[in-house]
Amino acid sequence: MICTLDIGNSAVKCGLFEAGELTKTVRESSAADSEAVARRVADLVMDSGATRVGISSVVPAVSDAIEKALMSSGLADVFKVHHRSRLPFALAYETPSTMGVDRIAAAAGACSLPGLSAHDDAPIVVVDAGTATTIDVIADGSLLGGPILPGPELLRRAVRAGTAQLPEVELTWPERVISRSTTEAVGTGIMLGFVDAVRGVLLRVIDELDTQPEIVVTGGWSELLIAKVSLIGRNDPHLVVRGVASLMNLQPTADGR
Repeated sequence: MICTLDIGNSAVKCGLFEAGELTKTVRESSAADSEAVARRVADLVMDSGATRVGISSVVPAVSDAIEKALMSSGLADVFKVHHRSRLPFALAYETPSTMGVDRIAAAAGACSLPGLSAHDDAPIVVVDAGTATTIDVIADGSLLGGPILPGPELLRRAVRAGTAQLPEVELTWPERVISRSTTEAVGTGIMLGFVDAVRGVLLRVIDELDTQPEIVVTGGWSELLIAKVSLIGRNDPHLVVRGVASLMNLQPTADGR
């Protein structure tokens, strides 16, 4: 049994794999103190019976605390995704050390899906729609990179922080475009703006590639995007934890194989 962790800005997602199959996922909020989050996650991992752990993290304080808690519980076989890890593609990003490991893991997860490979004739585009939304392109065996957009939650915070009187709003899909109240107007603008931004960027990516890619979406807003953006062909909400598992299988073992 292996456990993979996707440590993001708002949550820690855990995936449990047995014989290569994802058997269970658990989501923990990462809003609490990092030590408290680490203890809960470490307990979950130890209770699962996992003997190996893989980590993708964009929050070093949380991942460091989790790794320390795991080691104190007796689990020392911990793999952390890194831009220097053995990957199923070349990393063609101009500043590889600045590329979020969640983007690398999501790309690896996409390449592990049935019928997809980094070396296919058709490029793969991975949309990871979370706190921030990343759009990454894999083509000709290389992970090229792509744009980063704010997600709906970041847009909501920006509107609230940058204005004196606009209200806090619920993030739900609007029933109409022509809003009849200020609260409705802000919510409509955020949700339509987000979806239309993703659609517009994808159209530009397709135009730049000059060919039709396979587009895969993951992340907390993946259900919204697969429903509203017809360009997207696949939705896998667990792409990052799958990617971490696939990367663990690529790494050399203790005897160098």
